[in-house]
Amino acid sequence: VECVDASGVTLKDGQTIASQTVIWTVGVQANGLTAQIDAPRDRQGRLHVNANLQVVGHDDIYATGDVAYAATD
Repeated sequence: VECVDASGVTLKDGQTIASQTVIWTVGVQANGLTAQIDAPRDRQGRLHVNANLQVVGHDDIYATGDVAYAATD
């Protein structure tokens, strides 16, 4: 996939797939550097964080993006 925009999806070879809705579901794994942190994780290795993005059990460590898992209500 090269691009996703309002008209659909454009592939690397230039082919376009027209679509008004695109659901992006890729298997993201947390960066291996997070293995240095002893904290709860999900199946993808993402660190559990609270509402302030602090890693659970570590008040001085924050995580966001692909390395963080935030439970929602």
